[in-house]
Amino acid sequence: MKNNNASSANYGRYYAKAVHTATVDLDTLAERIQRNCTAKKSDCVAVLTELAEVMKDELLSSHIVKINGLGSFKIGLKSKYAKTDSEFNAAQHITGSKVNFRPEYNVVSTGTYVDDEGNTKVKKVAIADLTKDIQLKQY
Repeated sequence: MKNNNASSANYGRYYAKAVHTATVDLDTLAERIQRNCTAKKSDCVAVLTELAEVMKDELLSSHIVKINGLGSFKIGLKSKYAKTDSEFNAAQHITGSKVNFRPEYNVVSTGTYVDDEGNTKVKKVAIADLTKDIQLKQY
């Protein structure tokens, strides 16, 4: 995709952008889950609906929600700065909230290297389980 932002240092250059080809709703997820296990679609809908409710409750309680094989969800806040902590007022300074998602990942060794002090170190890279099998296409 072309960067058309004239104030950007990368104006006129091209960059990657994810293309979303469809939206999958809870009903569709339940249908697919039903085909892959012994649970009925109605049971899947009930569990997924309750999962959403419980996740909301846990996030509102300032808990991180980790779903094994998927990742972690947590609340993030947008805020204005205050000069001191005594001047900070949540009602005045918090301007928004969002849910942050961090995919589950594995750390993989990619080899070794020697640091500036002559020590051999292991190169590691974190690979998100959700994105490791993505195949890229050009549109």
